[in-house]
Amino acid sequence: MEIKTQYLQPYFEKIVLDQISEEYRQKGYKVYTEKQIGAFRADLFAEKDNEALIIEIKTGKMNPERKDYLKNFANYVRKLNYKFLVVFANPPKEKRFEIENLPNLLTDYFVENSLPAEITNISNYKKVDGVTDIDIDAISIQKGFISLVGTGVLRVEIGFQDYSIKDGISFDFELDLVSDQHKNFKIDSLKKLQIDISSYLYQ
Repeated sequence: MEIKTQYLQPYFEKIVLDQISEEYRQKGYKVYTEKQIGAFRADLFAEKDNEALIIEIKTGKMNPERKDYLKNFANYVRKLNYKFLVVFANPPKEKRFEIENLPNLLTDYFVENSLPAEITNISNYKKVDGVTDIDIDAISIQKGFISLVGTGVLRVEIGFQDYSIKDGISFDFELDLVSDQHKNFKIDSLKKLQIDISSYLYQ
């Protein structure tokens, strides 16, 4: 019997919440779950000494309503001088395909070509740190070309107007790429690239 994702998702979110709660307790924080903060309900609230932080768990894709909720929650929390974090976690996928060196090939592709507009619009300074967590969902071979569909994480170093630099900012992405199978596997073109910049917006 195969357990479907829609049934696994709620339990996985609870597992992630329990793990993060325990990690913060071990660091000496008092931890509360489902705590009411004004008109909002925090997945996790942790406090120690003069520090207080709120952590929201994101599993799966967010709809526009959820994005607006998190944005409004983050703005409210900043007025309280609390820290606000969004943790992105998804159930592990069973790997069905694997291409050796694909993370490095994608890293080189992003270095040699322009980054997506969603990222270039954030700052004038950005540098690719690397690509990780590649999951290949489907491969098809037609007329001498390989088409590959999958997901991954693009890590980027971002510079800000105050000359500070933040490295290791992660952006989830979905892609559909094409390669000429008669050569050593390389990326000829990206038919689709969809970047999720939520991880940056809520930092």
